Amino acid sequence: MIEDKLAKAKAKLMLEHPYFGSITSTLEISKNDDIESFVSDGNSFEYNDEYLAELSVDEIEFALANSAMHHALKHKNRINQREDWL
Repeated sequence: MIEDKLAKAKAKLMLEHPYFGSITSTLEISKNDDIESFVSDGNSFEYNDEYLAELSVDEIEFALANSAMHHALKHKNRINQREDWL
């Protein structure tokens, strides 16, 4: 069920927002029940199964787009010194 919602959300992003959809398609997506909701470092998207089960496809689409923005804005590269200009 969660996999279906994730697939639908990714497909919606590809159709409605191709830039974010392309980035999202490169994310490593995995289940992690040790977290409360979801986390992303721009390269991976980890989610709590129970949390995502309660979300709509649109809300999951938002979470994936948020992860794509972490990648697009190079947040991982900007951690400590924050000198990596875009």
